[in-house]
Amino acid sequence: MQVQEGAQSVGGEMPYTRIAVIRLKGLADTPPDVEKTLNLLRLRRRYTCVVIDGRPSYMGMLNIVKDWVTWGRDRR
Repeated sequence: MQVQEGAQSVGGEMPYTRIAVIRLKGLADTPPDVEKTLNLLRLRRRYTCVVIDGRPSYMGMLNIVKDWVTWGRDRR
């Protein structure tokens, strides 16, 4: 799901915030569960960045890979 500029709230809920995630560590000594989660986030190479929304499922994925990535919320 892509969040568009000026997105309207659905059913009284606010749209999810956008989060930029950057992978900082490489493949060496990466546990299988972390490697799979990084792959699901499309962070397959070092120093790549993806923009995701703030859904609870994505926040759980960020919690798993917290030692391999850095992230920040959009200020808008």
